[in-house]
Amino acid sequence: MRVRVVAVASAKGSPGCTFVAVNLARRLADAGLETLLVDADAEARGAASMFGAGAAAASGLLTRAARLSGLDPEAIERSSGPVGPRLRLLELEPSGAAGVEGRELVSAALDGRSAIVLDLGHLHGPLQHQLAAAADWLLWVVSPDRQGLERADAVLAGRPLGGASPGLVLNRISGSTLRGAEAVLVERHRMPVMARLLERRAVATGPRQAHRARAFRSGFSDLARTVHPDIPRAARTWP
Repeated sequence: MRVRVVAVASAKGSPGCTFVAVNLARRLADAGLETLLVDADAEARGAASMFGAGAAAASGLLTRAARLSGLDPEAIERSSGPVGPRLRLLELEPSGAAGVEGRELVSAALDGRSAIVLDLGHLHGPLQHQLAAAADWLLWVVSPDRQGLERADAVLAGRPLGGASPGLVLNRISGSTLRGAEAVLVERHRMPVMARLLERRAVATGPRQAHRARAFRSGFSDLARTVHPDIPRAARTWP
């Protein structure tokens, strides 16, 4: 089975980068792929809290990778923790991540896995650039209101994160979505729209994970099949 590394980034303004990264990783794991989710948000780690109290309580054990040098598969395994079937979470502590080389981390994490999802957040320092350089896909999460689109336009026009295949994920689509702006971003930055996700406040998902909720599952399913070639395109079943 092939391996795909997917980086998820955003412009400033909290458009839902962690929401997309977590639920994409969940969908890949649900499809039977051994998946590692790396929380490399330089401002604040939020992935563990999206897996419930148990994962959040265990997250204190996951910051050791930030202090490791000479990363290898065993170090990745020791420093990450299970957050679901076929899914592990590795958190990088913002204050201590300077000792980690991103491409070295990804290379070590590839052992025994079919998918790696990198949550890069919006503060993109050397580590985030290194991780993006090791990715096959770079997904930009955009809130499609006027402010979100202006911020995304400014970031995308600046220094690129890496040479991965880029794409747009429009999150929080609602009545305030700016009409026509999606086409402007696609044309100006030569990036396809990979997924369109609804505003969560307008959707009653209950206790279910978002990627399994009816309002979101088509978007995350299509996104997962696009970024990873080993998920059958005809597969429509949901665990």
